[in-house]
Amino acid sequence: MGSPLVALQGETLIAAGEAARRLLDTPASADLAPIARERFVAQARADLPRLLEGPVAEHVRDRANALSQDHARLRVATGSGAGAAARVSVKAVTPPDVIGLFVLLPSER
Repeated sequence: MGSPLVALQGETLIAAGEAARRLLDTPASADLAPIARERFVAQARADLPRLLEGPVAEHVRDRANALSQDHARLRVATGSGAGAAARVSVKAVTPPDVIGLFVLLPSER
């Protein structure tokens, strides 16, 4: 299963896993005035419930579906696809827990 880290730009999921982590590794080129920083963070927090119900929930469901398919392929490959004990049920749990919220802004340079 992939990393739970996701990056969104507006309503669009633009990166997940290591690709999203690399965005966080980009060095800052400047700092914002505290009032501007507070405004961007407040807006991100206000948008979060809608994003969790929309593109993030869709990503979670896609990942659950991919995991279920991975298990089905493994069962076929190992010949253990028969019987009730071989069944795997994968359920997407939404909304996901939010551990951190970062707001990244493009550099003006």
